[in-house]
Amino acid sequence: MINQIFSGVPSGYEAFVLAKKVQKGHVLYIASDEKKAMRTYETLMRIFPKIPVLFYPAWDTVPYDRTSPSSDIVGNQLDTLIQMQRLKKNTIVVASVSAVSQLVPPVESFSKSVMKLSVGDKIDFEHLRSFLIRLGYQSTD
Repeated sequence: MINQIFSGVPSGYEAFVLAKKVQKGHVLYIASDEKKAMRTYETLMRIFPKIPVLFYPAWDTVPYDRTSPSSDIVGNQLDTLIQMQRLKKNTIVVASVSAVSQLVPPVESFSKSVMKLSVGDKIDFEHLRSFLIRLGYQSTD
């Protein structure tokens, strides 16, 4: 639900306005381009380290291109989407216009496609194997 839309913030003041707005609830900041989004994200992280901030990156490919986006970017997108599901504190999500223009899988697909593993955990091999096959991996020798 959108509580408030605002625009026209002078360049360089975005972080300060966002830090004030996040006190009232979650904030989605959409920058005009990826560089401005990254700059705002980095500024928020430096100046307001106690405010939870997430960065949702855009693909490094153009729409309808035959190449896939880098696995790092897709991984970062998925990580941000998963973190958004678990938000406890008011959080700022920073993205660019091109990032929010991309289709996102439904929320239900994330809850079924995440398995948390930690060093030292005992893992049932068959459970892990069937989980990975369900996600599209192929079992080979």
